[in-house]
Amino acid sequence: MDEPTPSSNLVLAAARSISAALRVPYALCGGAACVVLGSQRETKAIALVVPRGSTKAARTEFRAHPAFKVEPRTNYTTFIGEPLNAQGTAEHTELKGIPLTILSPPGLFSYNYTGAERDYVLVDGIRVLHPRFLILTKVVGIADRPMKKIISDANDVAFLMEKLWNMGEMVSLGELGFTSDILDKFVEIVPNVRGVLERMGYIP
Repeated sequence: MDEPTPSSNLVLAAARSISAALRVPYALCGGAACVVLGSQRETKAIALVVPRGSTKAARTEFRAHPAFKVEPRTNYTTFIGEPLNAQGTAEHTELKGIPLTILSPPGLFSYNYTGAERDYVLVDGIRVLHPRFLILTKVVGIADRPMKKIISDANDVAFLMEKLWNMGEMVSLGELGFTSDILDKFVEIVPNVRGVLERMGYIP
């Protein structure tokens, strides 16, 4: 049986706890990043990226925080709920735990994330990989993904392109990793991608 999907409130709770736990310059990526940015999409896990060589330090900081559990042998990491609130009850504990993946360049992440200010945006104190780089990570290697993942990524790209537009940022499609073949594939699979790109002036 499939695991239940965490609510957006639970994902946001996990994101807040990540922000509280880490001193390593992290940024949320993947579906959780889109949720924090306001997307209504669902995600069953949370991914974050840290600079090269920082994975061990991030995991040590998660071990020290009560909202996270790190398995001693496998390093499998989960968000298990926010600490007790003022009333003495735990918040957002409807699931056993949300899996947490720590990524770092170059082997596990396509963009060379360094933690510099240009790499991320802040949303209520939560670091999220900048939309332009979120798009890049979803576009690069798209042809090797299963159709279900391509559809999910294409919808995320449409949402993130709108975010860029609202931020007043115009970036060339090439800088976002698009080729003509990838663009055609996205537009074919998720028609609303075309509408977004037309509004932004990328395609006639």
